[in-house]
Amino acid sequence: MDITLYKFPRVWGLPCMSPFCMKVEAYLRLRQLPHRTEVGDLRRAPRGLLPWVRLDGRVLGDSTLIVDHFEATHPQPLDAALSPAQRAQGWALSRTLEESTVWALRRQRFDAEAAWGDTAAVVRSILPLPLKPVGPAIVRRQMRAALRAQGLGRLPPEAHHDFACRDFDAAEALLAGKPFLFGERPSTFDLTLFAFVASFGCATARSPVTEHLLGLKGLLDHQRRLREQLYPELGDWMARPVRPDATAAPAVRDAVALGVSTI
Repeated sequence: MDITLYKFPRVWGLPCMSPFCMKVEAYLRLRQLPHRTEVGDLRRAPRGLLPWVRLDGRVLGDSTLIVDHFEATHPQPLDAALSPAQRAQGWALSRTLEESTVWALRRQRFDAEAAWGDTAAVVRSILPLPLKPVGPAIVRRQMRAALRAQGLGRLPPEAHHDFACRDFDAAEALLAGKPFLFGERPSTFDLTLFAFVASFGCATARSPVTEHLLGLKGLLDHQRRLREQLYPELGDWMARPVRPDATAAPAVRDAVALGVSTI
């Protein structure tokens, strides 16, 4: 099978700036499915979004649909041994991360002034030449409008950060000291969690959510375990804490008051 994954480029020490692209690439690596990766052109992508894959000439978009396709068409799917209750828990966590937590990631990258320079450089690098001068500002304006339309962008930054911290607290509680969410072997849901912890936890475009995340040992161990297995060619992309005691939501609010939210 000829598989090409179209994704955003490697930046900031991460396999990709998009957790959705990272999830699919991690899945292909974990399943040891031979594939190529290319930087995707949004103008040619299904529905104008990355990631997407080309499978023997067939085009498939949406990270969940891509993973579902491989789970259904290849032997020994990752989630085969999960119980209905485990599937329900994994689905609830994944949808929380991909439909709610992701807006805090977009806010800290596209809205926060101190992080925008790093994000703009990535956006500029993947735009066609005629759009490079004005494209990043257009993308930022569109993202800010999307944040407001979605609703979470109307919250004060500290409240939005707090919601994302609670999402990661829930993931930490679900791990409950296990190597992976549902035992000794990773599931597709572990790959979603892995991608989001990496995206929030890297040193570039960080926020109080980053500081909170760096105090959650279970998630950090989960991240390291999968990183070492799936991306041995990359170094540790996780940031170092600004405040070693930033391990709870109240501490995040304190960090905002101290100005850490501008990092």
